[in-house]
Amino acid sequence: MATRDDISVDFQTSPRIIEVEDPSVEVTMQDLVDTLRIVEEAFSLGLAFPKVTNASGKDDLGGGVSVGITTSMQNARLSFEARTTPAETGTVTTGSVSPVAGNITFVDVTADFSAANVQRGSLVINFTDLSVADVFSVDSPTQLTTKTLVNGTTNTYQIGDDYHVFNIIQCNVTGGNLVALDNFDVTIDPILPTAFTQVVRTSSSSATLISQTALEFSTFSGGVVIDTVAGTAGTAYPTGTLEQPCDNLTDALAIANTRGLTTIYVIGALALNTGDFTGFTFTNIQGVATVAVSAGATVTNATFERVGVSGSMDAGVLINLCEIVAPITNFDGGNILNTLLEDSITLAGTSDVNILDCWSSGPGSNPTIDMGGSGVSLAVRNYNGAIILDNKSGADIVSMDINSGRVTLNASVTSGTVILRGIAELFDNSAGATVDSSALINETNIGVAVWDGATADHEVAGSFGAFVQNTLLTVAKFLGLK
Repeated sequence: MATRDDISVDFQTSPRIIEVEDPSVEVTMQDLVDTLRIVEEAFSLGLAFPKVTNASGKDDLGGGVSVGITTSMQNARLSFEARTTPAETGTVTTGSVSPVAGNITFVDVTADFSAANVQRGSLVINFTDLSVADVFSVDSPTQLTTKTLVNGTTNTYQIGDDYHVFNIIQCNVTGGNLVALDNFDVTIDPILPTAFTQVVRTSSSSATLISQTALEFSTFSGGVVIDTVAGTAGTAYPTGTLEQPCDNLTDALAIANTRGLTTIYVIGALALNTGDFTGFTFTNIQGVATVAVSAGATVTNATFERVGVSGSMDAGVLINLCEIVAPITNFDGGNILNTLLEDSITLAGTSDVNILDCWSSGPGSNPTIDMGGSGVSLAVRNYNGAIILDNKSGADIVSMDINSGRVTLNASVTSGTVILRGIAELFDNSAGATVDSSALINETNIGVAVWDGATADHEVAGSFGAFVQNTLLTVAKFLGLK
């Protein structure tokens, strides 16, 4: 049974009040029925009063399908505890007297309305003016625009006015049908409104019920959606779905861990700066998405796909079908596939790194691979465009197969072996490394191969080399030269 200790019943009122305590924001029909059954059986409470609820459903129809739950509350209504703690309090430091287009603005330089999750629809009470208004927009962490104030003395925000902001908390009733009857068996609204809560009741329109958990899981499409600009805080369903993206990493990770998900769908720009996302995949779901990783987050063995990526990585990272839009650092033993290289990559650790089927990003782009000194071997395969090799002081091997492009070896390439093959210009400024470019095709190498070739290599009868040699001998004889 899914009993809960945050649900209580006030038997002294009529209708009775079934309250879900703060900070809970969700209740399912199964939780409600199981908990009320325990309450009804308690001698000190339930046995002294008429029953609180009738419930029907859950008949097994086979194949994992059952009849949906209908909960009928008897002379009782369901409420979520009022949210009477303000999200933000303070004093107006810059006021407004006249509304503009029906809205009025104020500033409190000590406030952080963004961190307090103040949103459109939150309520502002001006305790000095005794006026109220709902929030129209959060203009910055310190500035709010509200609808025109009402019921006050002047209906303005003036410097020194004391205010409180109350957020409207959305609460959800899911997992079946909820109805209520009064003491005379007349149908009443099953939800009792409370201050600063908004209750969303999801009814079942079908006579059958598939596991609510399974249904919810399917709407995530295998991952949690995060939009730090237009998302919603919290972990209650449907937060984290495409319908209602999450707005912060902490909640996104909690949702993912609870539901066994390992993919983060990114909308817009994501600063990945906290949380352990070992083995997770970060990918795009709509529009253009970027992920900037900093040291506060763990991304060991993580995968980045179809996003602009940058920042400090951990061991075993895979970057695929991406664009490196700003420097990558601490790249330790990972792989980069099918990716546009716009900025530098700094290697770390001691494991091999592979860059496969990649391109430099656009005209004039010269991405640099910083070898991090020593300890890392690098393989570049089927690369297109310009690439610069830098900071190589160890004996480790670098092997590059260039489809078409330009390779620059900086003066900081001082040790080890660099093997170059394919079609590319070579600008070799290295100092001390062994550079094998014999299999590299370019104008210089072709010229060297032709003009430095041994004469004996071109004496096959009937060949163009033999023809040139015979012609030169004929000319020499004609000129009297030996």
